[in-house]
This record gives sequence, structure tokens and C-alpha cells, in this order.
Amino acid sequence: MTAPHVPRTAAELRTAIEEGVLVEGLGFDAKADLGHGPKGNTSLAIDLAAIAVDGGLIAIGVAEERDGDVRRLVPRPVKIGTYRERVSQVGLSRVDPPIFTTTIELTPEGEDEKGYLLVLVPPSPDAPHMVDGKYRGRSDTTNVVLGDADVRRIQSQRRRDYTDIATDLERAVARDPTPPATRKHAHLFVVGRPVVTTGPAMLQDRLGHGWQKWILEDLIPPLSLRMYAPDLGNATNLQRRPDGWAAIIGYLTPDRQVTQDDIEDNLLELEIDEDGALRLFCGRASDSTMSSNVRWAFEVMLAGLTWGVLRAAATVAEKTDHFGNWNFGVGLTNARGIASHAANQRALWADPYPYGADEFRATTQATFAELQANRAGVIDRLLGRLNRALNDDSILLPDFDAQ
Repeated sequence: MTAPHVPRTAAELRTAIEEGVLVEGLGFDAKADLGHGPKGNTSLAIDLAAIAVDGGLIAIGVAEERDGDVRRLVPRPVKIGTYRERVSQVGLSRVDPPIFTTTIELTPEGEDEKGYLLVLVPPSPDAPHMVDGKYRGRSDTTNVVLGDADVRRIQSQRRRDYTDIATDLERAVARDPTPPATRKHAHLFVVGRPVVTTGPAMLQDRLGHGWQKWILEDLIPPLSLRMYAPDLGNATNLQRRPDGWAAIIGYLTPDRQVTQDDIEDNLLELEIDEDGALRLFCGRASDSTMSSNVRWAFEVMLAGLTWGVLRAAATVAEKTDHFGNWNFGVGLTNARGIASHAANQRALWADPYPYGADEFRATTQATFAELQANRAGVIDRLLGRLNRALNDDSILLPDFDAQ
């Protein structure tokens, strides 16, 4: 199911309703207001649980009017007050397992106290959810109690849809495009994928033929002054791929064949699949200098490229109106013996502190809120252990969002 359109202004919400872009169904529910007390909270919990099966949008401040057999939606702003906190608390305390939501408040022009509250409910990996001991779902425009057969079907579908991020990471490592005989540096791999997608082509559905403009203007971060290369800001060579698209630096064909030897130093690739999955490969996670045969690991580059994937995930989520959790993985190969470039530059110790394993792996899950406002925390979960092994946390991983 394609995620419903999410209006960004009150005027856009009104237009979407008037033009039939938003109609009540599996992915959209309209509520004139929130009821009071325990009864109102139970009704809200049922709405959240039901729509979480496939994901969707609840608009508070949109009433339904009937004219005979004809039903139509009518925007009617309400006093939002503490509704945002209430929706969050109900999702966490009245739904089993809990549901995390994102809310957007829209204020019509000329209004000070009234507006609309959009509740964004991502497709839940834990669906179906229970309220008051009953599994809840949605049938056309109505919330329903799910029977045993429905519950088994949804849970079976979730198991089929779920992709282990560690498996994604190993597949990415196995697809290293460089010939083994030419590999001198450590190689970096970063993967990201929505825990539950709204469809196998959720990004393609939103991009259409405009994918090149979107990648260059929105997905690829602007050039920075981080003083490392390769940087995602230079990945402006775009290619179509079997599962989506790629932005690359270096000599790499659309079927991922390296066209020149010894080009690890300038080989970077970000693949973007039609379902929103992301894969980054960098051939220069370490390098040597003319004055030393030590292979230096670039902590700032590792963190910066990982930050670029997290930023790309947030951009995909916003483009597709998919506000669920994401899984991420980071891998490093040919890592034994690499040493901290940052510690060497700052002369923290005389001799290199070599990394003592052939490879590194780390995975984590992040919420949409973290992808927007706490990417540094996600980077720490992915690279903190590697950073401690390289420099004993003498070098703090930078917060690129603060720069």
C-alpha cells in the first residue's frame, strides 16, 4: 500500500480533502475531535492500533458529514492544546505492544487557538496490536476486531517482509566491487532499510521520472569542509541500477564493474533501492602515507559517511511519508593493523595502536525522530566500539548536524 499524502500546511490539508486526495480508507482516518476521559483514550488507542497494521494517517479536526447515502469530509479546526502529548501517551500506554507516533500540528491562517493535528502512524513490525485484550485492524473505512485467522495472516506477512539487517550487511560486503588482488585499504560498508516498508516501490512511487533531480538536490548532502575524500557531496555521477539508482565517485560501471586498477582511493558508491533501502561502499576507509607504511584509519571519514547514510534515510522517509523505524549496519573489511589517523595527527601517543581484528560489524535500530534530531547518537551506537578500539575514545566522533 502506498503511504497516504501528508499535507504540510492547513491550506494543503483542506485542498487535499476537497480534491479527494485524502479519503477515508485503510491508510487514512478522520476524527472530528478527541473524546474525553478513558472512553476517548480507548477510542484513540483503537484507531492507532488499527491503522498501524498497514500504516497511515489520522487527521484530528476533520469531521464527516452525511447527505443521505453520501459521506464527505469537512475540515473543522479544533483546540489542539495538549493533544500531541496525549496521542503519544495513549500510543505507549494503551496499545499492546506500544506504538510510537509522529505528530504534525497545522494552524489555519488567521487562527490562534484552533488547528488540525496529523498523527502519522508507521506500519508496525509488531502488528497486529491489542487494545483491551483484542487485536485491532481496519476494513475499508471501519475499525474491526481481528479474528485468529487475520492475526496469523498478518504475523506471517510480517515475518516474510522482515529483512535481517545483518544479512543485508553481509550481502553488501560480499558485493565489494574491487578485485581481491587489488585491495590495499580497509573498506567501509553502511546499509540502512525501513523495518517495514509500505511497498516494494514506495520510493519509486513518489519519484517517478524525477529521481535524478531529487538525488542531486535533496539526497546528496552539500559539499562540506570536513577535509576528507571521497565525500558524498561529490557523488554526482548518477546511474540506474536493477533495484533502483546509484550515486558514485570513481570508475564504476552500472553493473558495478571496476574499470581501472588501484582506484580504491577514489571509489565511493551510494545505492538507493526503489523500496528505500540504502547501501554505501567506500574503498578508502584507510590509507598509507609516503613517510609510513602504517595503514591509517580515518575516524572522521567513517563517521561522516555513516552520517550521510542516516541523513539519506531521513530524506527518503520524508519523501515517502514513511515515519517508522529503520535498521542500520556498518561493516569494515581488511581492518587488521589499521591505526587511528586522528590520534597520530594529535600526537596522542608515539606508536600506532593497531586494530586487532580482520573485520568490524555493528547494527542498530533508529526511530524517525532520531534520524531527524539525534544522528550523533545513532552513529555512536554504530561506530562507538570501533572508535574505542582505535583511540580509546580519545577522539570524540563529531556531531555533523552541529556544524
